[in-house]
Amino acid sequence: MRDPSCPSAVLEWHVLPDSRKINGSPELFGTSVKRQRTPSFRLVKRLVGFVRQSRQKSSMRSDSELKDAYQTIPIDSDEDIPPKLDWAGPSPVFLLPPVMMSLQGAHRFTGEHPFVRALAHGPEALDRFYAEFSPANLAEMYRIPIRGLRGEALPPWKLPWLEGGGTPPAAEVGLGLEHGVSYFGPCSPQKVDAEYQRLISVAASIEREGYRPDLHDHIAGHFLQMGRDFRFFVRGGKHRAAALVHLGYERIPVRVRSTWPRVIAAGTEQDWPLVRNGDVDQRLAVQILERYFRN
Repeated sequence: MRDPSCPSAVLEWHVLPDSRKINGSPELFGTSVKRQRTPSFRLVKRLVGFVRQSRQKSSMRSDSELKDAYQTIPIDSDEDIPPKLDWAGPSPVFLLPPVMMSLQGAHRFTGEHPFVRALAHGPEALDRFYAEFSPANLAEMYRIPIRGLRGEALPPWKLPWLEGGGTPPAAEVGLGLEHGVSYFGPCSPQKVDAEYQRLISVAASIEREGYRPDLHDHIAGHFLQMGRDFRFFVRGGKHRAAALVHLGYERIPVRVRSTWPRVIAAGTEQDWPLVRNGDVDQRLAVQILERYFRN
């Protein structure tokens, strides 16, 4: 390889096989410099910097390749999931039917999902969803009648099985929270347009270049379980999930992040953080989980 700063110098090296990597980077050997003049200290310094850059790039490639090295597990039915939940190290990639996946609020990723409908029918469908689904509290978020149970009046985004109830919605696409959030209304016209533009942009990118989780990481979340039935709660990548459904993907790759629970199961609700600390009545917590299996 030629050093662009010195036309008369050529740097040659060989990379050891993977079995001889040192500290995650290929070790260089057989380095030689063909030169037509005596090398200066400045040239040597540049060559050393060039080698270091090469090692850094090699490490970056290795990190990228790791994203493709996860174990892949096809899932066809609920029965396939229990034996696959006990893994060591990074989460495998589960290839799930979209019907098993759900957005917060118990919106399953089918043709009736609000994002999928928007991709099929335009921004008016998304505007209508936000106008019709504008919960004022946690009970309304899950269409649960008010009965005076603890937790009914909590904010709609709370989840009884997560520490602190989960993360509050953040500002998105350059708009403040006063414009609304992505998974329930009300939303301003600017927010509706921003969400729609994001959806069509993601769908167009996948249609043009294919789905590339190696570049953007996988759709992430955790499993919900009620008896023998399972759902996958999407916590990251909802726009990508909707775009894949719209484009006709029959299996969608997802992963569980290491800092999240793998499974939230019925029968363990007494141990869920918001139930344990008294913020949510256990009966309400069970009803919320049930909604993910009814819709």
